[in-house]
Amino acid sequence: MLARCAQVCSQLSVFAHRVSAVPLVVGCAIVVGKVALSAPQLAGNEAFVAITWVVALAFVVVGLVLLATDLPPANGWACLLVAAATIPGDLNDPHYTASYLTPLGYVLEPLYLPATVALVLRYPKARLTPIARILVGGLIAATSGVRLTVVATSGSTPDGFYRPPVWPSLPIPTFWHDWVFLRVGEAATVVLLLFTAALLARRVFTAGGLTRQSLAPLAVIGAICAIAASIDRMIWILNLSYLHWVPAALLRDLSAAAIPVALLADLLRQRAAAAAVSEHVLAASRSGDTSALQTALRNVLVDPTLSVAVARDIETWADPEGNPTSVTAGRDRRTEIVTLDDGTPLVAITCDAKAVRDGGLLPI
Repeated sequence: MLARCAQVCSQLSVFAHRVSAVPLVVGCAIVVGKVALSAPQLAGNEAFVAITWVVALAFVVVGLVLLATDLPPANGWACLLVAAATIPGDLNDPHYTASYLTPLGYVLEPLYLPATVALVLRYPKARLTPIARILVGGLIAATSGVRLTVVATSGSTPDGFYRPPVWPSLPIPTFWHDWVFLRVGEAATVVLLLFTAALLARRVFTAGGLTRQSLAPLAVIGAICAIAASIDRMIWILNLSYLHWVPAALLRDLSAAAIPVALLADLLRQRAAAAAVSEHVLAASRSGDTSALQTALRNVLVDPTLSVAVARDIETWADPEGNPTSVTAGRDRRTEIVTLDDGTPLVAITCDAKAVRDGGLLPI
C-alpha cells in the first residue's frame, strides 16, 4: 500500500511539470490578487482572512494539478474560477467606499456559490448536465442578479452593502428593497442550494462500487456546504437572531475549504485503482491465473459482479473455470477487452457500468 501511494505521489509530481505557463500565471495572479485586495481587512479579522487565503490557494493548487492530468481541462479551470470568484467580495469593504468599488464587490461577491456548485456537479466530466446548467444559471440570477436591484434601492433592512458617498437609489417604496429583492432573492438561493444538496445525494445513491466510494467524499462535503449555507441564509431571512449560536457560516466555510481536498483525494484514489488494475492484469498475463485476476479486480473496483473472460480465439471466450462464456455487455454492464500490441484479444473484463466511472481504469 505504501509503495502504491508513493507511486501515485510520484505521478502527481510529474503532473506539476506538465502544467503550461498560462494556468500557472493565472493561478499566481489569483493568489496575488486575493492577498492584495483582502489585506486591508486583516486588522481584527486575521483568522477569517487567513482562512479565505488558504481556501483560494487550495483551489488554485488543486486546479493546476487537475489541469496536468488526463481529466477534462474544464475541471481544472473550474477550480481556478472558484478561487477567482472569492476575490470580488473583498471589494465590498469600507476601505473601498471612497473609490466606488464596493458596488462591484457587492454584486459579484456571491459568484463563488454558482462557481463552486458548477465545479462539484460537473466533476469529473467536461460538461454540466442540462439540470445542472439550469441550477447554476438560477444561482447566478438569484445572487448577483438580485444584488443589482439591491444596490439600486434602499430600505430599512441591512443588506451588507457598503454604499459609497452620495450613492443614488431609485425612489421606490422600501418594501421592494426589504422584501422583494432581499428576502425573495435569498429565499430563492436557499431553495437552489437545497436542490444542489439533493442532486449530490442522488449521485451517490445511484452510483455503485468504486464510483460511489470516489464520489462520496466530494458529494457529502458539497452537500454539507450547501445545507450550511442554506441554514445561514434562512436564519437571516426569518430573523431568527436567537439562533446566532448555530455555526452554519463556520461550517459552510470549513466544508468549502475541504472541497479541493476531496477533489485531490478522488484523483489519488482513481490513480491508485488504475495502477492496481494494471498490476493485476500484468500479473495474470504472466501466471495465467484469471481466477485470481477476477478476485483482485472485484476488490479493487468494489464490484462483486465483475467477471473476467479469457480469449480462446477471436470470437470464443472462456470464464476462469474454462467454461465457454459471452462477453456481450448488457444494459447496465460495460465490457473492456485487453489486447496485445498486434490487436489480438487477451482478456475481457465485464463490470457494472455504475461501479466504474473512469473509463481509463479498465483499458490497459
